Amino acid sequence: MENPVEDLNLQKDLSALRSEQSELANVLWLSLAGLLILTASIGVYLLRQDILLNKQSAAQKPVAEESMQRNEQLVAVAAEFQKFAATHPDYATNILARFGLKPISATAAPASSAPAR
Repeated sequence: MENPVEDLNLQKDLSALRSEQSELANVLWLSLAGLLILTASIGVYLLRQDILLNKQSAAQKPVAEESMQRNEQLVAVAAEFQKFAATHPDYATNILARFGLKPISATAAPASSAPAR
């Protein structure tokens, strides 16, 4: 037979282990709850940022389209100046050189009409 003192020590050790296991389980559950709250918070934050950025880009879209149309017009005008410089060398050396443009022949110029959208 075992010693009653040893049985008592085993009971105390078993009780202490169960208590520690219970505390560990509580810590793990609290950690899981905190992780879920953190994940949900980050998700809500990213969703809000996405909505705000979509609104901003929607507001800027008309301005960007207008700017692209103006850019196409400027490219067409620059092509006309380059065509003119092909037949006028003084204009090419005095004016176009300041802007880093070179004269081009009429056949090598880009189309002056923008493609339809």
